[in-house]
Amino acid sequence: MMETVVIDLFPLHTVLFPYQVIPLQIFEPRYLNMISRCFEQSQSFGICLIEEGTEVGPPAIPHKTGTSAQIISLRSLAEDKIFVFARGERRFLIRKLLQEQPYIRVEVEWIDPELPSFPGDYAHLKVCIENLLKKLPQQNLKIPQNDNQIFGLVSALLSGLRNEKQELLQLNADEIVPQMIEILERTTTS
Repeated sequence: MMETVVIDLFPLHTVLFPYQVIPLQIFEPRYLNMISRCFEQSQSFGICLIEEGTEVGPPAIPHKTGTSAQIISLRSLAEDKIFVFARGERRFLIRKLLQEQPYIRVEVEWIDPELPSFPGDYAHLKVCIENLLKKLPQQNLKIPQNDNQIFGLVSALLSGLRNEKQELLQLNADEIVPQMIEILERTTTS
């Protein structure tokens, strides 16, 4: 069994991939405290897709697989609101719920021993992305030169497919790029 660690969890109605940058507007007092503490202590926090519940109010039930996120910038918008950019790091599997209030803390096992690299045919993946972008002319999106940054673009393109994105996150590293290609090809032909 791999080493486990304890992290704070931010359940959302979105899936975060490693390398993806996500903007977050934080206004709930519990998450203001959590994110501020993570920022001050240079600690990562976890993001998981909500399986049941909502982002605001009582603690939601998260999926068991998520991604750690490192805050790359934080800006106060008002006394009770902050804006954060965070970058996805490593995937994890929740092993144990430790606390629900004021925010969720969990014990996790890392799926990726370090910041992952996902093997696959990136040339084919880029062609699939280009084909989908042609169907979405109103989008002003460009394919990044850095292969790792592609995951953020694919996540944006598949924004309405939360369950498919969650399934991608749960795959073995060598299965992710081929499955992304399959999903993009299916999306392009439909």
